[in-house]
Amino acid sequence: MGLYDVFSGPEKKNLTIYIVGIMCYKFALETMTGCMSNIVLTRYKYNPADAWGVIVSVNYACQSIGSLLVAPLIKRWSTPRVLSVSILLFGLLVLIVPILEGVTGGGRTGLGDEKNYAEGTWPPMIIAFLFPAVGIFHGIVELIRRVIPRDIVGGDPVKLKKMDSTVHICYEVAGTAGALLSRYWISYFNYGYSLALIPIFFTGASLIWSQIKLASEQADAEAGRPKLRRHSGSIFGEMAAIFKAFFWSVWVGLKLVCFNRSLAWLIPAYTLPLVLHRYLENVLFAHYANFALSKGSYQQLLVSGSNFGELCGAFFVLMFSNAVPTPIPWLRLDAITLMIVWIFPYATPFANIEGWVWFLAAIMIFISFGWASGDVSLVAYVQSRLAKVEDIDPTVSPLGAVMAFLYVLYIIVFAIVNKVVGNIMDSYVKDLVKTLGSAKKWKPLVGLKATQDAMFWTGGVVMSVCAVIVLVATFIPRGSFALNPQVIDDHDDEADIMASMGTDPAAAARARAEAEKEGKDGEGYARKDMIEAIVA
Repeated sequence: MGLYDVFSGPEKKNLTIYIVGIMCYKFALETMTGCMSNIVLTRYKYNPADAWGVIVSVNYACQSIGSLLVAPLIKRWSTPRVLSVSILLFGLLVLIVPILEGVTGGGRTGLGDEKNYAEGTWPPMIIAFLFPAVGIFHGIVELIRRVIPRDIVGGDPVKLKKMDSTVHICYEVAGTAGALLSRYWISYFNYGYSLALIPIFFTGASLIWSQIKLASEQADAEAGRPKLRRHSGSIFGEMAAIFKAFFWSVWVGLKLVCFNRSLAWLIPAYTLPLVLHRYLENVLFAHYANFALSKGSYQQLLVSGSNFGELCGAFFVLMFSNAVPTPIPWLRLDAITLMIVWIFPYATPFANIEGWVWFLAAIMIFISFGWASGDVSLVAYVQSRLAKVEDIDPTVSPLGAVMAFLYVLYIIVFAIVNKVVGNIMDSYVKDLVKTLGSAKKWKPLVGLKATQDAMFWTGGVVMSVCAVIVLVATFIPRGSFALNPQVIDDHDDEADIMASMGTDPAAAARARAEAEKEGKDGEGYARKDMIEAIVA
């Protein structure tokens, strides 16, 4: 059966439109963080590493706020319309930077020469407000792209799986290509002007996505039914209710995670690897490219290797989902591959610096392979672990509550780590900055020794300690001491979770009896759920 054989004609059209749009989105998105980070790290005069860490943390917090806005927005307008308008506004906000660069004299000299490029005279502090602001629209787009597949092809699981897997492949291919190629236009156009790529591609994605026609709307049109009347109540009241529900979910998630053995290990096993992966791509890569190699565009080459590693990791887990039925082996692999980061403080670059960066990008494939394989398998475990208790409380979703708590914890830990790491990096390079000026003016490898000394702590030690914590956490669940455990929970866990939610003890007892009756039918926590989570 061909990939598209299960889809109807309109579904094929919508799927193609959606894929083309999301590839435009991902291709350009890979330029944004690299440009924003380099503007801060090369143009801030005081504590640039510390400043960038804080800005990234606030950006992630704003992304979570944006995701909360989706629910009231799609009650008033169709999902494709919200998506297309959000990404258009996202691109227009980013356009502020290249406009400022142009009107303040950026590029008077040095186009094509990263070190001698004449920067615009606009205040770089604008990034501290702009990057968090775009985070709101980023959060809206990221959440909608996870819910719109059902709007496009309906609820058929076969269609959803085929659509999600196809989109996932195209998304990562575009991301790898975007990160790889952005190194070259950043090297020529520098950071300010390179951001002009984003509004161009985002506007294209907006126009493309605006052509999506929802399956429900098409059915109504064919049947001659009137269009669905959208909700018109107070959006502020709904937003207040959503924020209240979100924080209630975080509280419920805290209780579920902290007081159940089958979930408590998620705090180090899920949160820490996610923090470290974002920290590696957005902070460590930026520090090494700017301060050690004095060429910020090298960050994008490292990110391209990381993106390709994520793609390989997800496919590898999908391929071996039956042979490795729990996330434990993948998480242990993740902990081991984190040790590769010691290459930053200890390895001496080749004489050919660009060849060295390509070598590092290839090494980063293994680190992100470990992270992606652990992440997708662990998310599938959480989904299946809470599936049977999802409907016991009409006011809150246990799965949503647990993920909300873990996400908030991730934001908090990331903010703390970034602040500490930024201060450490600034303390090691401040003398060079004071003597030689901006990092981009340094000769190649002038800052290598100082950066490596800092990365002994901010890279090697931090990653190693966290790797040990993750490795120890994989031995917390019941049955996890096996090399490749088949089951890592037992029948009592489900009843304990229900009790943590305040469910009637009799109902919890019945759930335990039902689970025991099912016996080994539940082993492997539903491999089908794992596959569906991976391709999503």
